Amino acid sequence: MKINTILLAMIVLAIISCGGNNSTAPEFLPYYNNVPGTLTIGGNQLAISAYLWRDFMPVVGPDEERPLYSSVNIRDINGNVISDLISVDSLWVISYSEIWGDTIESQRYSESVDTLYLYNANGPTWDTGIYVDVVIRLNYMDTDYYLMARNQCINRTE
Repeated sequence: MKINTILLAMIVLAIISCGGNNSTAPEFLPYYNNVPGTLTIGGNQLAISAYLWRDFMPVVGPDEERPLYSSVNIRDINGNVISDLISVDSLWVISYSEIWGDTIESQRYSESVDTLYLYNANGPTWDTGIYVDVVIRLNYMDTDYYLMARNQCINRTE
């Protein structure tokens, strides 16, 4: 319990270093340790998966900053169609000492009605090989919910 309290305090203090479009502390922070990896809302049992990377492939032209890319999927565990009333609007990536957040849009594809596909290419330039937590905010019928993918490695492509 003491370690969780210390971790939460470090995260709150790190809000100053937030990037993206979210300049205030995410509202889920007091409940950080309780944010689930699966959630049942709107008749759907949802699970989150995430893949994070920074692209270091050679480029032609000016050297780029090479931000963090995030690909997040929200899937109905039972293969059911995800309710159109469920939307996703925010993404946070959390390391021990920093929080980065931004808006995110979900895509729905007719051939994969049981999955929401989320993508963001505006992330921070954190080191690769570190492990972070990824949190998304969902909305269903004017109520916010959160899902977290814990211990996700920031990969490197070359």
